[in-house]
Order: sequence, then C-alpha cells, then structure tokens
Amino acid sequence: MWGPVLLSLSILVSADGGLASPDTGPPTGSPQCFSSLSPSSSSELLLLCSWPGGHPEPTLLWKEDNTKPAGLRQQLNVSRRTDNLVVTMNSTGLYDGQTFKCVGWHPELQDTTEKACAVTLRAPYPVGYPLVTGFAKHNVTLSCSDQVSNPPAKITWMRKEEIRNSSKYVISQVGPVSSLTIVNCSKDTDEGIYFCKTENPLLREMEVYLTIKRNYFGNEDHNEVLVLVDTDDEISLDDNKEPERQTSPASGSINLQETKQKAAEKDLADTQRSAT
Repeated sequence: MWGPVLLSLSILVSADGGLASPDTGPPTGSPQCFSSLSPSSSSELLLLCSWPGGHPEPTLLWKEDNTKPAGLRQQLNVSRRTDNLVVTMNSTGLYDGQTFKCVGWHPELQDTTEKACAVTLRAPYPVGYPLVTGFAKHNVTLSCSDQVSNPPAKITWMRKEEIRNSSKYVISQVGPVSSLTIVNCSKDTDEGIYFCKTENPLLREMEVYLTIKRNYFGNEDHNEVLVLVDTDDEISLDDNKEPERQTSPASGSINLQETKQKAAEKDLADTQRSAT
C-alpha cells in the first residue's frame, strides 16, 4: 500500500520581494582587460573586456579614460549586458598613451567600489643596428626588436616589397626580436636599404642600410659589423635600458648620407690595403 509522499519546496526571495534564482550573484573580482591586433588587419585594434561568473550577466562599458589632444573627438562609448565585451577600432584618431577603460556593473553587487580595468596604447619602438656591413658570398643577419608596444606589434621586413622566407631570405622571430638572414650576399643585388616594419594601429619603421664588401679579410669565422645611429627617433643599443624617446633628432643622430659616405670611404681604404 502506497503512503503519502512528502515534498520539500524552497522558494528564494530577493530583497525587493521578487523570486530569485539560487545562483544569483555578481561576478567575483574585477573585469579583465586585453588588447590585440585584429585577425583581419594589423591596423585595427581589438579591445576585450571579460567579467564572467555573474547571474544575471553584468553590464560592461568601454570608454576613453584620458584627455585627448586638441582636435580629436570622442571615439568610444559602448555599453552592453554581457560578460565578454569586444570592440574593434580602426587606427584613425588613435595615439600613443591613449587609455581605454572598461567599467562593470551588476544589480546584486553590494560593494560600491568601482569595478574596472584599463588598457593603454603604446606605439612600436623598433630597436636595432641602422648600419650593417657584411661580406660578399657570406651570410649576413639584420636584427630588429620591439619590446614596448601595446598591443604587441607585428614585425615584418621590407625592401621594395615585403620580404618572405625563401632560399635567399631566412626570417625568424623569438619573442619581440626578429632576424633577417640574407644568404650568399652580393654587393650588386643585396646592398642597400631594408626596413624593419613594426606595426600595430600605431605604425613605426626602422631603416637599416646594408653595405656589402667585395673583399674579405680574416678567417671564415670573422664577422664585422659597423654600427652608427641614424633614425628619425634616437634608438637605444643598451639592452639593459628601456628605449628613450628624444624630442630633438639632432641630439646624437647622424645624417644617413654621411654614414653612407663614411662606409664607402672605409670600403675604399680596405680595398687599397688589400692591393698593397
């Protein structure tokens, strides 16, 4: 014979008298902010804000968080009820040091402290040897690094067009350091200007002038590199120091035409020594 069955029913009531879900509550901690290059174009910026774990979903707002230079209008003010808010921005109007802030709200949040995170844009700052000397019929490697950009920059090597890996060119990258090795150098075809292009929505390039010597002195392991500074921005060659931006290009910079002339004079002197 079946007896009565006792059922237990619990009803949760929210503070305003309405029904509440057992898992209602705000997300823990604060939102997390990230920036990256758009998969479709390195000139586009992706801003990502994540604050998962709340029920119902929180409201997230992306906005600019600093005073803009004169002439630039407000670009970003996007709000949505979601735990992941992603916005895409093109490079127009973006500048070095610009800060974007993501603020989160939740109806169950009792803490009055603002829940927010921020991302600050940093322009690429390529560092390397602007003037390099190699030898004909030998390999030479050009190097370029960028350790300050945000989002991290995409590094490519250019001449008349983008250089790609081949039997002639070997490109490798370890962390923020990119290297271009030119195989079996020729003075006629390989000497000249190369560009290290460091690209996020705030583009910057570094010019490298490669001189190829026809005559070779010393053993097969000998490698000579002549380093002179010549860029629009002063560069740091000290690995222990963060690159310093200079306001005056005249402070320690050397004219590119002058460096080429010095390289040519050195090449001629070496040739004359070889002839004697």
